[in-house]
Amino acid sequence: MDHDHIRVLEAQLLWDEYKYRHDHVWQTVFRLTAAAVIMSVLPYLHHEIVIELGYWVIGPPVLSIMLLVFGFVRVSEELALFDLVKATHREWQNDRYQFFPDSAQNAATAKDFNSHVKLYLGLLLGLTVVNAGVLLWMWVPQVTGLG
Repeated sequence: MDHDHIRVLEAQLLWDEYKYRHDHVWQTVFRLTAAAVIMSVLPYLHHEIVIELGYWVIGPPVLSIMLLVFGFVRVSEELALFDLVKATHREWQNDRYQFFPDSAQNAATAKDFNSHVKLYLGLLLGLTVVNAGVLLWMWVPQVTGLG
């Protein structure tokens, strides 16, 4: 194999890793969102279940909170790996095509994605906690008459 062919294979491998990490982060965020929303609305679907279970109906939203905390940690770790691949990929692009001539701007742009993903998951977690509080202090007492 000649040197140019090896460089092309390295570039393809780097690009595949970049796509995998990026897609993995997004898929995880979408799955966490779907799970959190589904588990958060379950207690509102049937009054009979709330009456039967009473305060136990808070279980799914609490599980949702735990899942989001775990998911936040896992996504943060994936974003750190993605940053390594992204930095290498952008360095490779810059060496050849000067796509990102300002390294400070490049670093800031790279961090924006991480910040937005973490902000989104943090807000989702906050809303889930608020929902659990509403269930605990307002919804269950109102529906069951236990308050």
